[in-house]
Amino acid sequence: MVRSLRRPSSPLPPAPARRPQPRWKTRTSSPRYSSASHRGGPLSPAPALVCKRWHHLVSDPEFVRRFRAHHQTPSLHGFFLRNGTIIPTQEPPGRLPTKRFSIVQWDGDIGEAIGSGWLVLGCRDGRVLCENNEGYLVFDPITGDRIRLPFSTGPRQSPSFAAATVISNVDGSDRRSFRLVELFIKNLYNYSVQLQSSVYSSDSGVWADLDADLILPSSDWSVHHSTLIGDAIYWLLQGCGILQIDLKGQRLTFIEQPPDVSVHHGFKCRIRQTEGHRLGLAVLVEPSIQIWQREDDLSDAAKWVLHKTVRLDNFLPKWPKERIWPLGIMTISEETDVIFLWTHFGPFMVHLESMSSKKVFGKMPIKNIYPYSSF
Repeated sequence: MVRSLRRPSSPLPPAPARRPQPRWKTRTSSPRYSSASHRGGPLSPAPALVCKRWHHLVSDPEFVRRFRAHHQTPSLHGFFLRNGTIIPTQEPPGRLPTKRFSIVQWDGDIGEAIGSGWLVLGCRDGRVLCENNEGYLVFDPITGDRIRLPFSTGPRQSPSFAAATVISNVDGSDRRSFRLVELFIKNLYNYSVQLQSSVYSSDSGVWADLDADLILPSSDWSVHHSTLIGDAIYWLLQGCGILQIDLKGQRLTFIEQPPDVSVHHGFKCRIRQTEGHRLGLAVLVEPSIQIWQREDDLSDAAKWVLHKTVRLDNFLPKWPKERIWPLGIMTISEETDVIFLWTHFGPFMVHLESMSSKKVFGKMPIKNIYPYSSF
């Protein structure tokens, strides 16, 4: 596949806006959850498992467009571990078979598994992005579509790779149309690093470099999960700040964290979309979570404002003062506005607006999880 280094002739299309909805009834203990009983939780993917006719129907862009407009918020089916294992978060009958989410395929003709060795990078708009030493895999568990593509820089060079994420084209109605955004290190200096980004479009089948780069003020940093807000992708840079990739404006921007917030510990801070589709931060300050919001002032300069504070001990089990595992933010599902918290009792799903919670896994410590949602 030929890589194009020219800048795209027209701006990349905007991504669809998100509308967070409450997911559970308010409880003080772990509730039993029925996917058919909550608002915004359609059982839409199940027909795709029945026959090819239904498979084609749920893949049809016009059907998906109408379905998304009606339900607005997708169903949170579970979360992937780094090795590709899916942990369901729905109860029957809304729970889909776990084999539907298997990244590895079994080839009966040769009697062995194919596609092993993939590691999950993230999920968005019903797609799972994976990587191995040869390239990327974009996997849609609902339709079963698997698309493989190479790295933008050719064979993987570990020191140069920083992060990658997948997003939909246009309004997300065409499940086979997507963009893949890759972030990589262009130059490494003693006390700083130069970053660049490339975008792959499934419509054109080529990579295109953004006509911009960025020099970070520090060489001591690491990248966490990405968040899509409007036409921009944000990455939390642990130990540094926030990186913004403006897909419409074709530029990279470094954003400093709030003056009273430290991002040196990623387990205590995550990017979150706030009201009005603004950039926000969820910051853990036990026993509460602070929600910070980026706002424009009269001088057209953006500043951080503490939006609200939510006490977690109002709807989470009481944890002992002396505990093995500290409280931490594992990740945030941007499509459903659900925060995954690690507690003394294991991981919990928390919805701050409805102040509800649900335990979703045992007490075995897990670090990287990737929530999967789909219509």
